[in-house]
Amino acid sequence: MTVERSYAVVGVLEELLLTRKVLENYLPKFFVGFSIEEDTVQKNKGPHKLETSEYTNMGLRKALKEDVEFYEYARQRLHAQA
Repeated sequence: MTVERSYAVVGVLEELLLTRKVLENYLPKFFVGFSIEEDTVQKNKGPHKLETSEYTNMGLRKALKEDVEFYEYARQRLHAQA
């Protein structure tokens, strides 16, 4: 409810380019001309990145259930605004 009442846009880092577009449309006074080029958005490709097992992912999703639900809500909201 706080997001709906207090924030015009909640961005998602994995959707940075979409977030920029939504910000430009919802808050043009502040974000028109705000540039993030596609080639500057990089995935986490570090040489030491480890893959996690499905067992670990399930455990994290369970332990962080509320955080995962909020993230999914914020992402859906961003897509609806787009």
